[in-house]
Amino acid sequence: MVALGLADPEVLPLVENALSRVNVTHYNPEGRLRHSERFFALLSALAALVRAPAFEAVAGLARCPDFLACLAARSGPGFSAAGFLKELDELRARRLPADLATARAMMNPKNKHLAHGLDVIEEVHAALTDGEFSSGAIAALTLIFRDRRLDLKRTEEARALLGLKARVAA
Repeated sequence: MVALGLADPEVLPLVENALSRVNVTHYNPEGRLRHSERFFALLSALAALVRAPAFEAVAGLARCPDFLACLAARSGPGFSAAGFLKELDELRARRLPADLATARAMMNPKNKHLAHGLDVIEEVHAALTDGEFSSGAIAALTLIFRDRRLDLKRTEEARALLGLKARVAA
């Protein structure tokens, strides 16, 4: 990875255009709203879960694309994100669980996608609440990303990695 810092903002579009023409993936965080990024959504969902494992926080994390990718990687070829979310929504509609523990107690054990997803959310919550927040956040992110393999040929994943590295370096 190479990082460039440009003092003249008028040069930036020219550099970005030149990099694009030679198929070099680039990321410019300047002027971008963080709340629209996937990683920001994941961090927000984790923050809500660590505050209180309310069902809304569970549902928020469950809908994060990176969390769904984690479930897929940990579940194998039989996993269905749509099936998991359908079972989660059915649980909400039929039982109205207040929190993660209640959701786990009320779920139908035949709902394998839901059972696995709630188990992983419980793991993430345990990691978040074990000790200091910073070490808990790192442990939770490690759980989510440890089995994930990025395809850097896909522009979206290459940009996500560059964006993450830029934030870590800042």
